[in-house]
Amino acid sequence: KGTGWYPIASYASLHQAALEESGLPLSFSRALGKQATQIDARGVFQFVLRFVSPESLVRHADRVLGLYVEGPAIDVVLLGSNRGRVHVSGAIGYTPSIWEDSYGTMEALVTLSGGRDARAVEIERGDDWGVVELTWR
Repeated sequence: KGTGWYPIASYASLHQAALEESGLPLSFSRALGKQATQIDARGVFQFVLRFVSPESLVRHADRVLGLYVEGPAIDVVLLGSNRGRVHVSGAIGYTPSIWEDSYGTMEALVTLSGGRDARAVEIERGDDWGVVELTWR
């Protein structure tokens, strides 16, 4: 499917065009996802995030993801107070750029909820699924 605003194929095409035209590396997609999330989170959502810990946010990541996309399912296992393993499935149409954008979104949301040095590291990925380790201080 795609995001709540447009089909994932359109978003993937936008990323691809931006990378091709700019000559920037794939990491640009992560930066774009992070910045877009910071902009989207302004206002009431940012106010609410001030009262949520990174652990709580990650624990309820499936609900948060539902604000941004339709289709993928997310399951999280907390591995400690500053670490979680995120399993994403049903991510049909996700390209490497979209995965990177998603990781930037995860990092931004953890940061907005009070975490520092948030980092999403891809552990493994298939055609429509991925496993990410998310850490923060």
